[in-house]
Amino acid sequence: MYLRFSIFSQPFLSSMSSVISGSALTSPAIGRFGQNAVESILSAALTTVCGVVGGVILARVLGPEVRGIFATATIWPIVLSQLGDMGLGYALAYSIGRGPHRASELWTLALLASVVLGLVLAGSAALVLPYLLQRGFSHSLLGIALSAIPFMLATNYQLYILLGAGCIREHNWLRLGISLLYMGGVALLAVANDTSVGAYCVLFTANQCIAFVISGLVVARRLRVFITWPTQVRAELVFGLKTQLGALASHTSLRLDQLLMTALLPSAELGQYVVAVAVAGITAPLFSGLAWLTLPRLAQSPSPLAGGIEAARCLRLAFMMALPAVILGVIVIPVAIPVVFGLGYQPATRAAQVLLVASLFQGANVVLGTALRGLGHPGKSALSEGAGAVATILLLAVLLPRFGIIGAAVASLAAYGLVSILQNRDLLVATGVNAGAAFLNLTRRRERCQ
Repeated sequence: MYLRFSIFSQPFLSSMSSVISGSALTSPAIGRFGQNAVESILSAALTTVCGVVGGVILARVLGPEVRGIFATATIWPIVLSQLGDMGLGYALAYSIGRGPHRASELWTLALLASVVLGLVLAGSAALVLPYLLQRGFSHSLLGIALSAIPFMLATNYQLYILLGAGCIREHNWLRLGISLLYMGGVALLAVANDTSVGAYCVLFTANQCIAFVISGLVVARRLRVFITWPTQVRAELVFGLKTQLGALASHTSLRLDQLLMTALLPSAELGQYVVAVAVAGITAPLFSGLAWLTLPRLAQSPSPLAGGIEAARCLRLAFMMALPAVILGVIVIPVAIPVVFGLGYQPATRAAQVLLVASLFQGANVVLGTALRGLGHPGKSALSEGAGAVATILLLAVLLPRFGIIGAAVASLAAYGLVSILQNRDLLVATGVNAGAAFLNLTRRRERCQ
């Protein structure tokens, strides 16, 4: 977890830093930013590769219909853990960035919240979901998957604490290690020729338990934390609730399509759509990696203007790297999906192409939303994400019943684009930096500010 990647030569890191900063490497601070950016993008990329490899194995071993059943069982705990975390992840990262001396108190809050919220979410879902899912869906499969929620919350909170404390390398490689562990488990079950959904659900939950333990050990060792009753948590709760409004809206845009499919479409179509979503995720590491890197820097930025410039710089770099990948991906997807995943997934081709284009806007939303939260404006991001959620609901209501998975993909593209426009406006109001203009001419803006 603590090993420094030595495969990168110093000239490569220096040149990458120059691209990121938009100028020559002139200070140790920029050099550290460049190295952290390379490591963040690399670890996020490798994490995505693990997810894709695991997805390919699942698709080939289970087939579209059984893959859809497994997706139905696991999508709900994933979404519930994201929607039900009360925004504490960002709040913990922001607070520890501002006050590192509170590490033990914030870590204890994270553990308490994960237990309470996790049990409430898992218990409520176990009672309600059997009435919402398609008739005949196994309650035992759902129960196994839902039991992972408390561990998912605790792991996520601990990763955010590491991120906010500036332990970027530990945060990045922990995420990668968790993905590698899950991919390895999927591969072992495939080698054993186990095609039972129950075995993969047990693997899903066991992976979350192990991730919780490992991330806790890293936090304890790196930050020297100990259990202490949190006494000053009002700021975290208020910040978290504001962030949660945006998170609810954001995940509505991201996940509502798949949640509705668990109830409305055959399992085979959901299995095809899951593959389309996985293929479209090839650009995610570029945006998420830079967003993770930027969050602690924004929380500690000396002024809103400096934070806005930082966010624009990361967005510019991400687009420079993601756009060629998207263009190439749209071209090769019609051939790649049936070859890699199997002929049963060929109907996912068009949806994957649309979602890949949409990933550019979603990636921009990750960077812009993180920037606004890191600068202490979670409410602004929440309003923009809320508008996107409304658009998603309306478009899905019209397009999903009529056009199936391609309609869901088009709805996502339109909603993501709307949120990108609104969040760029929010960043301009909060910092005076227009991320769209900065994307084209960041260097001139920085010189003018100086």
